[in-house]
Amino acid sequence: MNAYRAYRQTQVETASPERTLALLVEGALSRIRKGITLLEQGKRADAAGPLTRAADIIMELERTLRPDVAPDLCRDLANLYQFVTFRLTRAATGDLKAARDAEVAFAPIAEGFIGAIEKTKAGR
Repeated sequence: MNAYRAYRQTQVETASPERTLALLVEGALSRIRKGITLLEQGKRADAAGPLTRAADIIMELERTLRPDVAPDLCRDLANLYQFVTFRLTRAATGDLKAARDAEVAFAPIAEGFIGAIEKTKAGR
């Protein structure tokens, strides 16, 4: 294992729940963007991997929702996650518009989560 992978592995294994969420959200968004770049380059087969992985991460995020704590927010996030997952599934077949739709829908949520986590961390 190279040094970077060892560092990333340690970072993930020792992360707080908030940091774990941020890593997942950042990972999904970066994979969506990588998939878009690959689709723009005409590399449909190469784009399928990152787009599918992003969909997997977002489905996992949906499973962690706690409707008992915030039912309306969870319902809205679940709807958004399902939309993004559907678009990513289409994007994995080479649909660039679907990939862009997923990014447009997910990026503000991802950036909001990351900002909120950073703000919370700064307030500690």
